[in-house]
Amino acid sequence: MDGDEYSDRDKMLSILRYSEIDFERTTNFTRKTYQCYEDIAIRVKIPLLKEEKEILNSFEKLGNYIYRETEEYDLRKVIIRPKPVENEKLDIVNHTAEFDQIKEEIIQGIRIAKYSIWVCFAWFTDREIYNELVQKKKEGIQVRVITTNDRNNMRLKEELIKEFNAFFVEGFGAYGNNLVHNKFCVVDFEFVMHGSYNWSYAALYNDETWVTSIDKEFVSKFAEEFKKLYLQYDVEN
Repeated sequence: MDGDEYSDRDKMLSILRYSEIDFERTTNFTRKTYQCYEDIAIRVKIPLLKEEKEILNSFEKLGNYIYRETEEYDLRKVIIRPKPVENEKLDIVNHTAEFDQIKEEIIQGIRIAKYSIWVCFAWFTDREIYNELVQKKKEGIQVRVITTNDRNNMRLKEELIKEFNAFFVEGFGAYGNNLVHNKFCVVDFEFVMHGSYNWSYAALYNDETWVTSIDKEFVSKFAEEFKKLYLQYDVEN
């Protein structure tokens, strides 16, 4: 496709990298004899679902350009569908739909990592997410973790240090009460997940927010922030 015709070209390519494309045939007839419609379904990992919907018009334009009509089928529309995570069921909790899927989005974001996962959270006690990171490490993915040296983080402290050489940052300030409150995860330098949600069991029962961004400049800022923190605490340790 001509880059001059698609202002969202870089974002489209980043999304398609983690997507699957299906052709979903319908029984709805076109105006031609014995010809039916079919849809192009782009199945996207949940972390990228919002970004894809925002540029749906560009994908519709691309779909109309590449689709080739046959005697049996013609294109009706391009649709966006979530791509399910293998072997993972979404826990049912008493929140609005906006918050229900946060943990699931985090797990999916971890699972699609191919090179690196940089994690910085105030509290990290969720064993399911920990196990996902351990699995990615076994696959050769670089995993780095920064969190707070707080009594609430004792549950996984030894394991996080053993598996990832995690940095547990001491409180700072006049009375040592200031803690690391960063909450973000940079994956493959392709996207960043961030918000108010800590990787803890308590977060499952709070009304938390969570955003995933694939904007390269935005991702770069979080990556640089992690590098700064990592080097700072590496020297201190």
